[in-house]
Amino acid sequence: GAQYPFPVIYTGGVNPLLWRPLTGILSFDIPAYRFDLTPFLGWLTDGHQHNITLAIVDNWHGTWYLDGVLVLRRDTEDVAGGSVDIVEEGPPSIEQTSQNESGIMVQRMRSNSGFRVQGVLRLANGSTIASEVFSHLTAWSTNRFLSENSQETVGRWHGVVGSVRDGKVQTTVSNFPLEVKDFSAQDSATFQLNACVKYARDIDSFYGDYVVAVRNEMKSCAVYNRSLTNRSQINVQEGQSSEDFSIWAGPKARFQPRTMMHCNQCYSRKLASHDGAIVTNSGQSGCAWPHGVYVCGNELCGSFSAKHVRSDTEMVQNGAGSAAGVGDLHLSGAIGDVSANGTAGQCLLPMRRGPHAAEEPDTLRHQLVCRPGTGRHQSAWVDVPNILV
Repeated sequence: GAQYPFPVIYTGGVNPLLWRPLTGILSFDIPAYRFDLTPFLGWLTDGHQHNITLAIVDNWHGTWYLDGVLVLRRDTEDVAGGSVDIVEEGPPSIEQTSQNESGIMVQRMRSNSGFRVQGVLRLANGSTIASEVFSHLTAWSTNRFLSENSQETVGRWHGVVGSVRDGKVQTTVSNFPLEVKDFSAQDSATFQLNACVKYARDIDSFYGDYVVAVRNEMKSCAVYNRSLTNRSQINVQEGQSSEDFSIWAGPKARFQPRTMMHCNQCYSRKLASHDGAIVTNSGQSGCAWPHGVYVCGNELCGSFSAKHVRSDTEMVQNGAGSAAGVGDLHLSGAIGDVSANGTAGQCLLPMRRGPHAAEEPDTLRHQLVCRPGTGRHQSAWVDVPNILV
């Protein structure tokens, strides 16, 4: 498996005033990155010990803390055997250039990678389970060094990650655009920082003809100036920011990924701040979840059920189409206060803990040991929580 990490910016990043009081996207709660290993179960259930390795590719002077968790779903049927077919693989293609353009040093980066793996499990009762995982990743970024004290960065990370099991396809499309402008200046008496950041986290999850899309975008600018001789003397301290968070759920035939039309947009929240105070807080909420999956904080929770999916007519806004036995989930606030099945509370991401102990990681590489079991595992994946950028 392979994924691009979201470029998390913490509250001290670039310019601390950018994140008061609206903190950066995911800066307080980073969902785990999940890698579906189901097609490899033909190897993992052969009774031998196997190593599953997590690694950062093309890491340049960075420190990563990887804490992998192996998660298994068990079935009552014994596994008689299986096969794995690596249809497509290859190392990531990464191109980097640096050159002078009209007196400005410009650094450019482009990369892409992809893979496709298919697997078949043969059960003791004679039936088979076919599965597949695939991914295609592309990214680009441009750094312009306008002067010794000024830099502009623009980039985008795009990923398509999917899995197929018994003909049912689930695909996640992610887009992470980023723009950063950073300037600093100093004279004999004062020091100044100017910065602007605009970035977004767009996640579209496709379950056959059903789509759940989550949009989170932030724009923030700040100026800070203080005395060099008296650090407590602040001359300028200004900042303003805005954040939009929206959820779209409904049939794929109605989905327009670039516009996020209001037709099936069931949740939206707009926030704006000025000099450390919230000045705008508005939105609407009316999500219902008839198919088992729902937005939980910044990720999706639950398991998808294809019951009652109608590819061109279904509406899930304002509770329409809710299925019996599935609790409606209503969100309010930018990070997801919830009431589900009549019980109010804070929607917290689940802590995932697997049955196998993990060995101590170093800064770049981590191995999980999957020891022989009963041979009944029918799906498996690895979660990588709390990756720091």
